[in-house]
Amino acid sequence: MMWRWMITGILVCTAGCARRQALTAGELAQLDERAAATSVRVYVSKRLVAEYPELALERTVAVDREIRVRTRERPLREIVGRGTAGQVVARDGVNGAPRLWIAFAGACEASACAYGFVETEDGRYRLASLPARAEYREAAGYRGAVRERRRLQAGRRESLGERNEVLVLRRGERALTVELEIKKDSRERRRARVVRPGGR
Repeated sequence: MMWRWMITGILVCTAGCARRQALTAGELAQLDERAAATSVRVYVSKRLVAEYPELALERTVAVDREIRVRTRERPLREIVGRGTAGQVVARDGVNGAPRLWIAFAGACEASACAYGFVETEDGRYRLASLPARAEYREAAGYRGAVRERRRLQAGRRESLGERNEVLVLRRGERALTVELEIKKDSRERRRARVVRPGGR
């Protein structure tokens, strides 16, 4: 009896939820047919941190029997969580593959401040470039948390024959990336027409 209530509760809670799935070229084509590609919200598959080092560091030197050098650095960390909604602000192509420029900040309306996601051979959109920020040096991207072992490097995902480089994190044989996802609520209603023969 207890199991029935638990299963019923799970079904009720999950019935109205939209599921996350990868944004593919086919899904994007369907959105283009409806002219809804710029209105739908996209999300990252894994938490993304872009760290921007300062151009000029604050440095002090003190001399008293020994030389003491103190440097203070305050990098800018831009965190895009899995729940942060983004929007397509521009499109272009690179090496024959479509590239989407996704803005996660409300004030961003152009590709200069947006993240670049390029379509790979499997039809998914993966992170390829980080935006530049004024008064900061080139950004370093991290997948999940800011640790050296989680730093994203530009490279091919599976083979050298791929058209474009994406930002990957190597884990032995695997190449982990940050992909674009959408929330999609698919419901299929099925209602059978029942016929009960009266018999002979």
